[in-house]
Amino acid sequence: MHEGDRGTRGSLADGHHPLLLDDVDRLVARAGAVDDAPLAALRGLRDDLTVALAALTAAGDVLAADVAVLRHCLAALHEQADRRDLVEQLPALLAARPWGPGWAAPPRPEQPEDPSAELLVRCAPLMSAHEHMAGTDLTSASDVARTLGLIEEQLVTLTDRRAAVEVRLAEVRRAVVRAWALGVSRSLDTPA
Repeated sequence: MHEGDRGTRGSLADGHHPLLLDDVDRLVARAGAVDDAPLAALRGLRDDLTVALAALTAAGDVLAADVAVLRHCLAALHEQADRRDLVEQLPALLAARPWGPGWAAPPRPEQPEDPSAELLVRCAPLMSAHEHMAGTDLTSASDVARTLGLIEEQLVTLTDRRAAVEVRLAEVRRAVVRAWALGVSRSLDTPA
């Protein structure tokens, strides 16, 4: 890995383009070769991985909320609950956390609890299934189930990518510490 090696689209931390799963995959692959990388390149890679993790987390949180709404609607439809009650219960449902086992994790210190509008725009391609919510008839069990399946599938994909990014980020952080320590020891070994 070379200091200027950031792929064809530039650094993820530059904030100038939407984040795609292909970007995340390239980043994870690039982060696998950090053994002899210079400290500056490691820091850039760490920054990119941090941006990817924040975007995957934000997109996952949006999709997890969608899952909560759709599961609530399905349960209400199966119970033949009053449609007015269904709608009135949605704000309380969305205010409660977590939304289900494995779907939402508490915020981490390096990630803002409320993602910025810029981050949500950048991660929009990661949560494209969210767009199906607008066209879903929440009073139709088959429509809700179809949309729920699409969103859960994308959420699983994001969860897998997020796990890979977390592993690589931990590896890169360790490599940064090693590179820094090596640089310090080399500077101490150099005669003045």
